[in-house]
Amino acid sequence: MWLQEFITREHLAGSTGKVAPPIVSRMFQFTSDGMIGYNHARKIAFIPFPFPHAQITAFFILVSMVYIPFLMLSYVNNIAFAAILNFFTVLCFAGLYEVSRELENPFVNVPNDLPLNNFQAQFNEALLVLYAGYHPDAWWQTEQEFHHSKHSTTSKTEKEIPSPETAPTDAAATAVALSTVTEESLHENPTSPTKDAFQDEENAKRSSLVWAGDEEEARNKWVEEKNAKQEEALEEGRTESS
Repeated sequence: MWLQEFITREHLAGSTGKVAPPIVSRMFQFTSDGMIGYNHARKIAFIPFPFPHAQITAFFILVSMVYIPFLMLSYVNNIAFAAILNFFTVLCFAGLYEVSRELENPFVNVPNDLPLNNFQAQFNEALLVLYAGYHPDAWWQTEQEFHHSKHSTTSKTEKEIPSPETAPTDAAATAVALSTVTEESLHENPTSPTKDAFQDEENAKRSSLVWAGDEEEARNKWVEEKNAKQEEALEEGRTESS
């Protein structure tokens, strides 16, 4: 459930790009298939084979080890040939019994167990790469690198932002509003040298708002940014008039 909620948040924030809803629904289908496989594995691990059947099988394996040599001697006159037949017959039955025990619980016995830790690590790595978006290194962008890209932005296209009364009240809507402002600003000034840096800053800003998960906190951040931009505009106007 948490993974599906994560996919929904990222799609609303625009992190998945311009992807059609039928394509996004495949993500939910894959997560559902994964949960089905996980539940099947849990049934194998926690629901044992019927105890009486397992005990009867083990008992008759021991009986065969004791009585098969006498059976071979009664039909084969050559003792060496009888010993060889007895060895391979008992080995076949004992081997089938051990294989059945391994299949009953494939997650415990070493070295024939399934490498679940490696599978989980590979799955986590795939999720990180999926969230990173463009390349795996984007996920590991440090806070210093983000602030460096923020301060390296020298020119931005100012855009009128709605008043606080009409401001979005949830994190997802805030992220969508910021995405709309960013895209329109870039279309107005497509040749700006700070286009990539401005886009990276807005993407990081949307992700931080969505990850916050607090609607009130997201709205307060939006209002503070709007007030700061208004104060900067007033200072610039006063400077030009003087």
